[in-house]
Amino acid sequence: MRFAHQSGAQREPAEGDDYAGDVWFPQPAPKDHPWRTMPHHGMTPHFSGSSLSAQARYAAGEREILECWFENLSIREEYLIVHGGKLAGAGAHSYSAGNVTGGSDEAVRFRA
Repeated sequence: MRFAHQSGAQREPAEGDDYAGDVWFPQPAPKDHPWRTMPHHGMTPHFSGSSLSAQARYAAGEREILECWFENLSIREEYLIVHGGKLAGAGAHSYSAGNVTGGSDEAVRFRA
């Protein structure tokens, strides 16, 4: 995977340190899931059913986040969920620290 910026700057990730994903099984991810220790990863936003104007806002926010990342600038607080391994920004207002992996062992029993 290679990340590219409109300026032409590119970043080659180190072997195995990046992930761009959608979903995985089971959910929530177990404590030992590789995703939990990757320093750089992106999750796929899901916005089907959203209005076109909402999709445009999502895209603008995602672009801003990537541009900040490429330029080593701070990401706006409202865009942060976790920073430095702790809840931050919107994440700190929306979630509480705790056992986020609870239920993954149980989910495995229902795999189709």
